[in-house]
Amino acid sequence: MEVIPTFRCPSALPGPPRSSVSWGGPGTNYAWCTGSTFDTVWGGVNFNGMIGYQQDRFMADVTDGLSNTIMAAEILSGTGATGGTGVYPYDVFYTNNGLFSSIANRAFPTAAELNAIGTQAENSPTGVRTNNGSSWAWYAAGQSTFNTAATPNWQYPTAGGDCCPGGAHDWGFGIIPPRSLHTGGVNVALGDGSVRFIGENIDLLTFQRLGNRSDGEPVGAF
Repeated sequence: MEVIPTFRCPSALPGPPRSSVSWGGPGTNYAWCTGSTFDTVWGGVNFNGMIGYQQDRFMADVTDGLSNTIMAAEILSGTGATGGTGVYPYDVFYTNNGLFSSIANRAFPTAAELNAIGTQAENSPTGVRTNNGSSWAWYAAGQSTFNTAATPNWQYPTAGGDCCPGGAHDWGFGIIPPRSLHTGGVNVALGDGSVRFIGENIDLLTFQRLGNRSDGEPVGAF
């Protein structure tokens, strides 16, 4: 497979050792933002970011302002490992839908709700997907899209519910934060075309609002 340098970030290369590519392409380190909700692919009207799967988005829909809304950011490719063994921070670890379904406000998960999902994904995952970030044009979350439900370089593994962000197909729920191997944060592209480096210690609610195109609240300094 031909590696396309445009889709790879120099800081993320050569990437994790890959036992195989299995299903997938040569790799990508950039993805589009679907907003602050934990929905993946079939979320319909629940997506509140600049990019949605079932609805067209226009610049006029970004009522919070293009300079205050994330359009794209960095992600990390998975390891391509097999046999259910995943590697943090590259791969996607699964929990179940129960923890996602208990989130009170799907647009703004709290730190406690996120920690519960992350802890289960870290300590007792029900499965792993390792080909995420391999196909820049594929629709699945973790392949070509991410969300701002959790802050950049989240301390827990990227997490899915029952199925299947980061896989060949995708439905259900996921905490799919931007990730990079830069020290302290990630680069994001805002809706106005500008690029900003956002630190991984950014306030959670501020980061969620940056992903939300129309929540009507000021984001403050970031």
